[in-house]
Amino acid sequence: MDGVVVARLKQGSSVDLQVVPGDHTFRARLDWQTSSPLTVSVADEQRVVLEAAVGEHAQTFEGTFCQPGTSLELSPVPPAAR
Repeated sequence: MDGVVVARLKQGSSVDLQVVPGDHTFRARLDWQTSSPLTVSVADEQRVVLEAAVGEHAQTFEGTFCQPGTSLELSPVPPAAR
């Protein structure tokens, strides 16, 4: 979060973070693969859920070795899907 490692998770696990309101940038990483940065605006008392997944691009040679910064997908989970 904001350029600092705040958690190391195993597959299927999660973490709850308390953050101050405002804009925060998140990035997921798995070995040498990463997601594009995702900036989220967090309001006071707001709960935001993010989900990281291996994208289709990761299944290609280019995605894995030439552009590893695009092989993971980091996205907000809509409140109705939680």
